Amino acid sequence: MDYSDFVDTASELIAEYGQPATVRHVVNLAADSGVMITVDATGKTYTRNQGSWIDDGFVVGDSVTFTKFANAGNNGARVASKVAALVLTCSTAPGLVDEADVYDVTASANHDAACNVVEKNVNSISMYASSLMAGASVSESTRFFMLAGATPQALDKLITAARTFTIEGFRPLSPGDTVIYWVVRVKA
Repeated sequence: MDYSDFVDTASELIAEYGQPATVRHVVNLAADSGVMITVDATGKTYTRNQGSWIDDGFVVGDSVTFTKFANAGNNGARVASKVAALVLTCSTAPGLVDEADVYDVTASANHDAACNVVEKNVNSISMYASSLMAGASVSESTRFFMLAGATPQALDKLITAARTFTIEGFRPLSPGDTVIYWVVRVKA
């Protein structure tokens, strides 16, 4: 079945009625005794012995903040210029010093994706976003809404009208294989 007309109609309505918002995706490498990180100052890399930077959600362009290295020059924010499973490369790394086999390192980053929340009826689908305005409270009846333009994930935040919301749950609305909207529940 061809859903292109539905997608086009939905996209036009989002453009007309969507409230600008941002989904802030939070990614972390938590302190873990099983993960060991080695720093190579010359290559500007942080190499792990197991797991995956990619699977943890890190992407090129992230400002990644590292902590718990013995050498203070290896801690702090670095911009990721290349992300592979075991190696995260930084575009610049002033103060970086070779350091081998460090356990319990933490790394975290945020990246934002622009999106819209929709409060109109699109093809008989009810959407509620009016409660996401600045100064409004979120009630049981109005904290479900539709989001388009970004894919939410667990631990993400939704930022709109100078307010930040925790995303409590989400599911795709996808006729066929095309995700048109995400149905999202938030908490102030």
